[in-house]
Amino acid sequence: MKLLVSGGGTAGHVYPALAMLSAWEEADEASAGPLPDVVWVGTPGGMERDIIAGRGLPYRAVPAGALRGKSPLVTAAGIAKLLVGVVVALAVVVRQRPDAVLTTGGYASVPVAIAGRLLFRPVVVFLPDVVPGVAVRLQSRFATRIAASFEDATRFLPARKATVTGYPVRPALLGTSREEARARLGLHGDLPVLLLYGGSLGARTLNYGVTGVLPDILERCQFIHVAGQLDHEELAKRSAELPEELGQRYHLHAFLGDQLVDALVAADLCVSRAGASTLAELPAVGLPAIVVPGPFSDQEANADFLVEHGAAVKVGNDAAQAGMLGGVILDLLGDEETRTQMAACSAALARPDAAHRLIALLRDVAR
Repeated sequence: MKLLVSGGGTAGHVYPALAMLSAWEEADEASAGPLPDVVWVGTPGGMERDIIAGRGLPYRAVPAGALRGKSPLVTAAGIAKLLVGVVVALAVVVRQRPDAVLTTGGYASVPVAIAGRLLFRPVVVFLPDVVPGVAVRLQSRFATRIAASFEDATRFLPARKATVTGYPVRPALLGTSREEARARLGLHGDLPVLLLYGGSLGARTLNYGVTGVLPDILERCQFIHVAGQLDHEELAKRSAELPEELGQRYHLHAFLGDQLVDALVAADLCVSRAGASTLAELPAVGLPAIVVPGPFSDQEANADFLVEHGAAVKVGNDAAQAGMLGGVILDLLGDEETRTQMAACSAALARPDAAHRLIALLRDVAR
């Protein structure tokens, strides 16, 4: 089987497919079938290129642009890039002759979905969020099947195409013990662990939303702070001013890569944006969260979903900028009973078989 995979822009549009491929590689061939030959399609300068290179997968670049801009001119430029991208993607599909096409989100995947359909290849569109964004809504018109992460999402999708697979997470996330994870990260077992993670691109609102109460936070816990590259240097300078005992509890990183698995497993509470990966990775380890949806994004629905299921507390972006985030963190760090209840609600949302459901769907459409 030959599989063409396309997605990018953020790590949340890359890791679901990589998680599925990892599960496929580890699965019994009799049940999952032989591992397919995979070619990844992304944008020429997309951050996904480095991630895919690290996995040793062939990479093909296709132009793509945003279909919803801040002005008509930006939108027109995005549509022009899309049309060029479709032409390039048609050539890629012709050369690769895939048995199936899987798209996982982001504008990079739109021309690939269109090209696959035009050349009569089965196209599976993966929806990581609760509410489909512009790119997924457009791709759904060309999809053979749509794999939704949650039952709630199916009301936005054509019933004859939609199926619920869940959101595939990295196998290591399901097989790592908390003790092992904390040991690898140099954490102590007698203090709770707070993880702040702004996504693959970082989040300035989150980073500076805790600086005013950082000593108070460190009095109560160990703190893994994944800040992104942009703010890392400044935050490192500030952390150097902490008292030695508190500074030893502060673990600042620009980016964690695969070590993020250990951080998620080790944590007792997470502060994050409400991107698609949040909906899967936090439930996979039963991790309660404080979510701060990004401005001008589709993250509000994701955050509301977690809150409605008792797995998270939501702090608005403006409220976080106004200094409210630190107080909410301190309240939850001091309320173990609430955290325990939220952890159980979070774990109830997990779908540990999601990768195998998506594998089965791809094998089915490729026949």
